[in-house]
Amino acid sequence: GVYCGDETMLVNKGRSAMDNEEKAVPVPAAGRKGEKVGWIGGWIGSFAWVLVFVVLKFVRGGVVGGILGLLLFVLAMTFILLFAPWRHPQTRYYLLILPIYAVFLVSVGWVIWSMGGFEQSGLQCWNLLLVFPLLSPFITIGWQRWCDGEPPNV
Repeated sequence: GVYCGDETMLVNKGRSAMDNEEKAVPVPAAGRKGEKVGWIGGWIGSFAWVLVFVVLKFVRGGVVGGILGLLLFVLAMTFILLFAPWRHPQTRYYLLILPIYAVFLVSVGWVIWSMGGFEQSGLQCWNLLLVFPLLSPFITIGWQRWCDGEPPNV
């Protein structure tokens, strides 16, 4: 079936390839709850470390750094909901995760800055290479869309 953003799915009900007549069938709105929970929960988990560093920054008296980190965390949570794939079913995942990853990378920069830079934190420049495996969703699911995962309603 083909479904992309409207309230119907086009389904070819077991007809032969010669008979291409398709019928519009309504898509259940309550479906895919697990995927929605996975999107929100997974991303929140991906940014939990930022909240830990925010608390540490505040405890150590770094009010400005703590506020900046808190703003990054709130921005991330906003983007997670704003760019949720079920809100944009026809948009490819790589476009939906790009702004969230941008906040993630800025958050990494914020932590390095708030720790006094590379030298103070004990990090080496090559440590940034550890971010590359985290970018695998661009390759694995990047070209998919939410509507591609809608099951046929036969």
